[in-house]
Amino acid sequence: MWHAAGPEALLALLESDEPGQDPDEPVPAAHARLALVARDAEEAATLRRAAAARLRETPDADGFALPRGAYYRRRALDGGGKVAALFAGQGSQYVGMGARAALAVPPVAAAFDAAARHFAGERPLGRVVFAPTAFDEETRERQEAQLRRTDYAQPAIGALAAGQYRYLNGLGFAPHGVLGHSYGELTALWAAGSLGDEDFFRLSRARGAAMAARPEGAEDPGAMAAVKAGLDRVTELLAGHDDVVVCNVNAPEQVVVGGGTEAVRAFVAACAGAGVAARELPVAAAFHTRYVTHAVEEFGAAVASARLRAPKIPVFANTPGASYGKRAAANREVLVGQLAAPVHFAPRVREMYDAGYRVFVEFGPGRCCPAWSGPPSTATTTSSCSAPTPGPAGTATVRSSSSRPTCSSWVCR
Repeated sequence: MWHAAGPEALLALLESDEPGQDPDEPVPAAHARLALVARDAEEAATLRRAAAARLRETPDADGFALPRGAYYRRRALDGGGKVAALFAGQGSQYVGMGARAALAVPPVAAAFDAAARHFAGERPLGRVVFAPTAFDEETRERQEAQLRRTDYAQPAIGALAAGQYRYLNGLGFAPHGVLGHSYGELTALWAAGSLGDEDFFRLSRARGAAMAARPEGAEDPGAMAAVKAGLDRVTELLAGHDDVVVCNVNAPEQVVVGGGTEAVRAFVAACAGAGVAARELPVAAAFHTRYVTHAVEEFGAAVASARLRAPKIPVFANTPGASYGKRAAANREVLVGQLAAPVHFAPRVREMYDAGYRVFVEFGPGRCCPAWSGPPSTATTTSSCSAPTPGPAGTATVRSSSSRPTCSSWVCR
C-alpha cells in the first residue's frame, strides 16, 4: 500500500523506488491511497506501473480499480457507513475453484472437509470440485456439467464462501448485515449465527439434492433465460407467455425468467423480435418457478430438523416482502419458500444502501456483483480486494460505495 497527501504526491511515490508502506499503519483520512493484491513481486511491479499510468491519466478521479488487483481512492470513505457481506449463489462455480485457498488457508480446507462428510456413499465432493486437469473439450464439458448439478454446486459454493468468511472473520472482519443470492441466503444465515456449522453443511447438501431430484412422471424440468432489460420491460414482454415467469431480478437491466422449455424458447424468440437481447441459460431446471415446487417439501423436512436461531445481525431476504427475525417458525418458512419464489437481489442491495451500508464484501467462487453498473451519478467504486483463491472473476471482493449501488450478476439458484 502507498498513501500520500494528494494524487500528485502519491504518483511521485509510485514512480519512485520507494517500497510500499506497512498496510497495518493508519492512513490519514484525507490521504490518497493505493492498495495492490499480487501473487509475487513481478505481478506487484506490473500492477504498480499500471496504477501509476491510470492515476497520471485521471488525477481527479475519486477512485478506480484495475482488474488484476489495484485499488485507488482519493480519500477515505465518509465515516458512519455500514459494512455488508454478500454471498454467492449457484452459477458462480467453476472446476478447481478454491484449490489454492484450500491448500493455503486452513479455514477453507476445514470447510471443504466438513461439506464432504455429507457425501457418504456418493461420488466424493472433492473429485467433482477438484477434478483432474482436462486436456480436451469433451472432458472439460463433462466436468463442468457434473459440478453444475445442484447437489454438488451448492455444497461446494457454500464451503468456499464459509471458509473465506471464517478466515476474514478471524482477522477481525465483522459485517453489520448480510445478503446472499438465492442459495447464498443459506450461507448468509450461517454467517449471521442462525445456523451452526453442522446444520449449515447438512442443509446445503439437502437443498441441492432436493432441487436435483425429479418428480415421477415429470418430463420437462424447465428452462431459464437471461433478459437484458429492466423489470418493467420484461413484465410487458411476458404478456401472452403464461408459462414463463420472472425468477431473478439481478440488476436494473438484467432479469432472469423461467418456465417450460419450449415456452422459454418461444419467449427468447419473441424478445429478439422486439429488439431485446435474451439468451437461454445452461441450467438443469427452471429454478424459482413451479418446476421446482417438488423440492420445497423435501428441503422443508430437512430445515424442520435444524436448529434455526434468530440472526445476530440483519439478514436481508431475497423474497419480496419477506424478512428474518426472532421467530424460528417464520424464519423456516421464509428459507424453504424461497426455493420457488422469485429472487429480488438487486432491490435488496438498494435496500441495504438506503439503510446506510457503504462497503460490500463478496464471498464465494465468483462475484455476486461482477460490476456495479448504472449512470455515472449512481456508480460505485471498488476500493480494495482480498482474493483467498484466484479464479475467473476473483473472490472475496471488497466494494465501497459513495452513492447508490446497482448490480449486474449471473443467474443463481
